[in-house]
Amino acid sequence: MEFSTGVRNMRPLPGRMADLEAGEHLLLWSLRRWLCGLMDDAPGHWRIVEREFTGRYGAEPGRQLLVGLVRMIALLQSHAERKIVYHRPCCPCVGEDEAALISYIAACQDGDWPAARAGAAGLVAEAGIGDLLETGVRLADQLRNRGAHLPRRAAPVRSGEPVTIH
Repeated sequence: MEFSTGVRNMRPLPGRMADLEAGEHLLLWSLRRWLCGLMDDAPGHWRIVEREFTGRYGAEPGRQLLVGLVRMIALLQSHAERKIVYHRPCCPCVGEDEAALISYIAACQDGDWPAARAGAAGLVAEAGIGDLLETGVRLADQLRNRGAHLPRRAAPVRSGEPVTIH
């Protein structure tokens, strides 16, 4: 995987879950769990994510964070022009699309609007960019307000190579 180098002092995104910061890990883990619940018709995954959020942040703040995550997923589902690839929750790898999502939310957290818009544009069609940005900013703020800061990392450059789900 290659990384863009447009901004100084950005760290490359690790290729493994174990190398992610806590906020990045929480975001990606919960995204994977929620998507597995959708794809496998297994709502138990959703309850696991809800318990993690409410146990970590309290009932109402945890539910607000969950609403932001679910809204982002719904926007990705309705506006993506291609399949967005993710790994199963137990996979130790971080894929290109997963890296793009993490980088996108980090840009929203830092108020880097050109990077956030570019990240959103890499995930959804033009018609969905505004809604995804609005939702990304809310989710990024909710994560930051709960102490989950996502470090700025170089966004992956899609290589055109096939990506597999592990």
